[in-house]
Amino acid sequence: ESFINDNLPFISNLKFRASHGILGYDAAGAFQYMSTFRIRSNYIYDSDLVSGIRADALPNPNITWEKMQITNVGVDFNIGNFIDGTVDYFYRLRSDVLGTRIRDIPDVVGATLPQENYREFDNRGWEFSLYHLKQSGDFKYKIGGNISVNREKTIYTDQSEFATMEAFRRGNQVGEWTDRFWAYPTDGLFMNWDEIYNLTYDIDGQGNRTIRPGDIKYIDYNEDGIISADDMILAGRGTMPRMIFGFETSFSFKNFDFEMLWQGAGNYNYNLRAGGRDFIMPFYAENTPTMFMYENMYVNENPWMPANTTNALWPRFGTDAVNRRHRNYNLNNEFWLTNGIYAKLKNIQIGYTIPTSFTKRLNLNSFRVFVGGYDVYTLTKYSFIDPEIDTSPARAFGDYHPSVGTYNFGVQMNF
Repeated sequence: ESFINDNLPFISNLKFRASHGILGYDAAGAFQYMSTFRIRSNYIYDSDLVSGIRADALPNPNITWEKMQITNVGVDFNIGNFIDGTVDYFYRLRSDVLGTRIRDIPDVVGATLPQENYREFDNRGWEFSLYHLKQSGDFKYKIGGNISVNREKTIYTDQSEFATMEAFRRGNQVGEWTDRFWAYPTDGLFMNWDEIYNLTYDIDGQGNRTIRPGDIKYIDYNEDGIISADDMILAGRGTMPRMIFGFETSFSFKNFDFEMLWQGAGNYNYNLRAGGRDFIMPFYAENTPTMFMYENMYVNENPWMPANTTNALWPRFGTDAVNRRHRNYNLNNEFWLTNGIYAKLKNIQIGYTIPTSFTKRLNLNSFRVFVGGYDVYTLTKYSFIDPEIDTSPARAFGDYHPSVGTYNFGVQMNF
């Protein structure tokens, strides 16, 4: 437009965008519209255990795809032919999401209710990217990055009637964010017996008889004298990343070239308890704990290993029987939540292109050698876990492992 060219000559590109569309999502509910059966070997006939056929869930002939209405507004801009950027805001409404209604049916029916298309969720967020490019003689470079933030909310789902306001506080999902994490509040570890003797509330339901130094210190949030589900709070920032970011740079000078890419996530918590027995029961079934846990575990005075009663980061080790029943270990609590932010050097490479004056002698159009790596370094609080494995408290990733890097060397030839 002329008013841009005349008044803002340094803006070489300015474009506003808006879009709206509806998509279908079919990766759910396979074959739920059909009556299906399965063979089960759990029937007694003439004193023998025999195989029989039983019906699966009742079919839903009206089942259909989930629908997603996506609205996006954004702007693209270029300033002085050396800064490129985009800004986008999006809103996504998911409707007809499959879910099972909360209904009771008689046991004589012999089947479970099918899923129905009735749930609704919405998701909204921002995406922003900015890049700077420049060339001066034989030197050319590019630097920039991107960041996106998003969050999802439950618009409608089936849920039971709540008998009390406390049950509503913990159980209501409608109108709430989906990445909430309910946990028992904690205040570190008990470091000595005096802290336990001075408690004014009951943690284990047995007058604190099972509590020992090195155990997790729960907080009586509602001050009713006992630790119960009524003490649970919304802890941390949820266990799914709300922010994803990346940074990349590249440059070339004469025959040398270099490129690097970082990526990461933040604004969420990593739930160490989701690792299952590996964290809450480190020696379970004769397993070997990580060195970080071994060195930072609470240890009383004993003749077998150095004591650690002041700077411990992890609870004490107990027998399997204690770990199985001890409330300190078996409850979702704030103690196992840690800041999940991380940045990973995803790719790095440096190369050199042989001058053409030499490659022509070998009948080659070009010849380049390079060395690089993939997943070569991770900035995170706990180096013994790859933060990209899993973050959901609903799924245990007992086979966790540290980040594994790949390094390479190669040549590129063009005949």
